[in-house]
Amino acid sequence: MLIQKFLKNKYKNISGITVIDSGKPGKNIGILAITHGNETVGLKIFKYLEEDITIKKKLQQGKIFLITMNPLAYKKQTRFIDDNMNRISNQIFNPQSYEYKRLEELKPILNELDIVLDIHSFSNSYDLVAICDKNNIQTTKAIFSLETILVDDLKKSGSIIGYCKRNNTEGYGIECGHHNDPNGLEKGKQQIINFLSYYNAIHINSYNSTNNIEHQNIYQFKEKIQPLTDNFTFTKPFVGFTSLEENEIFAKDQDKEYRNTLGKNIYLGIPAKNPKATDGAGFLFEKLE
Repeated sequence: MLIQKFLKNKYKNISGITVIDSGKPGKNIGILAITHGNETVGLKIFKYLEEDITIKKKLQQGKIFLITMNPLAYKKQTRFIDDNMNRISNQIFNPQSYEYKRLEELKPILNELDIVLDIHSFSNSYDLVAICDKNNIQTTKAIFSLETILVDDLKKSGSIIGYCKRNNTEGYGIECGHHNDPNGLEKGKQQIINFLSYYNAIHINSYNSTNNIEHQNIYQFKEKIQPLTDNFTFTKPFVGFTSLEENEIFAKDQDKEYRNTLGKNIYLGIPAKNPKATDGAGFLFEKLE
């Protein structure tokens, strides 16, 4: 199966890296998949890029690095083995954790990149969402033809793109709808083409891509929702981005009540399907636009 080769291919003796080289000077662009092992949409997009860019020789300049971040979690069909890889890049190294060791192995490769795009998908939403640093909102609006953009101070975050930002690499993320949504996959492919075109790796007119979104909703990360135990439950089904009233109780965990204490214009977004104490349950956002 073609997808398996992305787990086996090596670059500088590190497995899980496929390099597409134009043979011409240009930027090193990293596209990351399976940071969470159960989010396989990135591997499917890798297959699309391998066939469409390498075989049809569409790459105009530079190199594209297709990086499988968490191959063991993918093989085990789980989100992560020991730790959420997208939360640990600003933490003290833990030699007992597979994700810490894998990220440490990949850091020299990530350090070679000029631009990074990390591909994800949702367990509980069909939304397509772009993620960027607070200083890159206008660029993100120009790249991605998506209705929703999430903004964070990435240099402070434990995400993979947070690590890249701290190393002066441009970093973006994209959520391609639900894990198994074919529509999310197709739209995700188009967004990756938009991304590569913006950075002049390919010519956009070959792909008939347009950014025709009339309004883009901009949300800023404010607070992570962290369960205390595996008994955490939301007070009602939350899907997409849901407005919260001031002091509204939105979740409970044993005797603890989770309230919106951040004031007005606050939204609950990216709710986990099965929240666990070892991972987040979602986030609270402030709507900027």
